[in-house]
Amino acid sequence: FDGQTVISSKEALALEQIPESMVIVGGGAIGCELACVYAAAGTKVTIVEALSRLIPMEDEWVGRLIEREFKTLGIDALTSRKVDSVDTTAGPAKVLLEDGEAIEAEKVLVSVGRRPVVDKETVDALGLQMSGTAIAVNEKMQTNVPGVYAIGDAVGTTFLAHGAFAEAKVAAVNATGGDKRIADYSLIPRAVYTFPEIASVGKTEQACKNEGLDVSVGKSFFKANGRSVAHNETVGQIRVVKDNSTNKIVGVTMVGATATELIAAARLLLGSTEEITDISFPHPTV
Repeated sequence: FDGQTVISSKEALALEQIPESMVIVGGGAIGCELACVYAAAGTKVTIVEALSRLIPMEDEWVGRLIEREFKTLGIDALTSRKVDSVDTTAGPAKVLLEDGEAIEAEKVLVSVGRRPVVDKETVDALGLQMSGTAIAVNEKMQTNVPGVYAIGDAVGTTFLAHGAFAEAKVAAVNATGGDKRIADYSLIPRAVYTFPEIASVGKTEQACKNEGLDVSVGKSFFKANGRSVAHNETVGQIRVVKDNSTNKIVGVTMVGATATELIAAARLLLGSTEEITDISFPHPTV
């Protein structure tokens, strides 16, 4: 990174001028969200993703649908492609791919994910046990040091604001003498603010397959919904995953307008045994 031509999401949120072109390295949540923002502002955006699809943490159909819709926004998505180098010595940056293709762009946004960063002085002073670059905690958000709790990006769990808030409530109760444990992390909704939006809660179809679960998948399409048609927002679909052995809903994934709001209702389909104040909603939300 040089903070000028090759930038991170931090600099991407503070540019003084809209660039004419941008290559985004990484097609995950942050890369796709910023691709939509800059494409809407008139920037020619190209996403380069090493894996076979965009938004690889969700099911394959999500990536296919999003890639199709990105084309209508003028966003080019190059999947199963890797960046070899970036040359910024003269004029526009030149992004060289492993297959030899070169792409010129005014800005290169590197968005290949984030990792926990905890200063070494704090770790050493407290004697914290680490899990890679993250602080190791148990289900009560306790570290190995009595009376010391850790949450959020520092523990490397959800990397979501509402996920950190859920952890904070658990840590606060335990730090003040209570006994509380973090709920199933899959029940913390996942939200991606692209055009259209992506949201999910519970298990994905792929996760169920990996666990060997016998599932049925129900599908519903926005184009079949009267209000969506009236609003001219017919792009998208919803998939509901049912565990056939228990006859219970175990996951919901949706792509479409206001999906990050609708996911709150989907969370209820999975059932709840916790208090209403413990149910997590996406951030930001209305």
